[in-house]
Amino acid sequence: MAGPSILGTYTSNTAMDNNGSANFKDLMTEAVSMKTQIVVGNLPTDTNEDHLRELFSKYGNLTDIYLDGESASIKMDSHSKASMAKSEFDGKDFRGRQIHMRITSSNRAAIRVDNLSPVISNELLAKSLSQFGPIESAVVVVDNEGRSTSWGIVQFNSEESAHRAVQKIQEGYFLMTSSPRVVSATIMEQSDSEVGLPDQKLIKSTEYYSERELNPRFADVGSFEEDCAKAWKTRLEMEREQKAKFDKSLKESRGIFESEMEICQLEHRTLMKKQDLLRRQEEQRKEADYLEASMFAMPSNKLVLDFNEEQLDSSQSSYTPQPTTEKNHQRHDMTSSRHDYVRQQRGFVGIRCKKVKVES
Repeated sequence: MAGPSILGTYTSNTAMDNNGSANFKDLMTEAVSMKTQIVVGNLPTDTNEDHLRELFSKYGNLTDIYLDGESASIKMDSHSKASMAKSEFDGKDFRGRQIHMRITSSNRAAIRVDNLSPVISNELLAKSLSQFGPIESAVVVVDNEGRSTSWGIVQFNSEESAHRAVQKIQEGYFLMTSSPRVVSATIMEQSDSEVGLPDQKLIKSTEYYSERELNPRFADVGSFEEDCAKAWKTRLEMEREQKAKFDKSLKESRGIFESEMEICQLEHRTLMKKQDLLRRQEEQRKEADYLEASMFAMPSNKLVLDFNEEQLDSSQSSYTPQPTTEKNHQRHDMTSSRHDYVRQQRGFVGIRCKKVKVES
């Protein structure tokens, strides 16, 4: 089965293979920027930065040099320049010592972001992390079918921005989508996958010579070697089976956890809707109270309406009978209509009203 790939990097240039698909190795190199780190070992103890800058002067500007005893870490402008420098100086004499070099492609400005949602694209990944500093590229790693593998690479313009992003994400709970699915981030380290481990880099110890006495071969049937090889083979098979079971169990438990989180979100949304409904009902009740108060405010004809559940004692009332006229009938009809409207709105029953004449 083919390994993961990176499709549609958030950069202007994307390497394609013959089938028109993005090439994983080229895209990874692009995503981790042009800067590459090279490690030089077995240096003379009195080596300083000026010595190294002079040695690598024709391979461009050395953006960063860190000396540690007999070794040094040097950051170069590009991977190609670092490869050419390695080809020229690896294993060669430098001020009386045979130096060894390896390319680590360690870029402290590139971070790995894990636990990405399946809906996160390169563009959203870049947009989400741009708040920590300018970004050169952002990619989401996908499988052979183009589905997200839930992790991606973000290349910042500076190490300061990359470290700030990792620190903030580790200290807080950084979310990229509506779902409260937190992401994690780490500074991305890469090893030298192109050169590997040449024989000249191996330490020629006693074990080295002892293990190299016999040539590659198949174990003879019934021999001691075959018995040991069987034990090794059994062990390796057991480890593969245990790893497969663990991966399956981990996948199942993650599925259960994701389902529980979805239920939790659904319950939260339901609670929010219920609280919103109660809030709107309370607003409607206050609006009805205001409507009732405004209906029985003092009208321009100087009538005041008073409510009581029981019939008021006429002896305590300041009501003075008025001659029945057409104008009084109209005024009474208007008051009754207002009272009936409020009763319909609030459902009040049996409330009586009296008319009180207010002196001019």
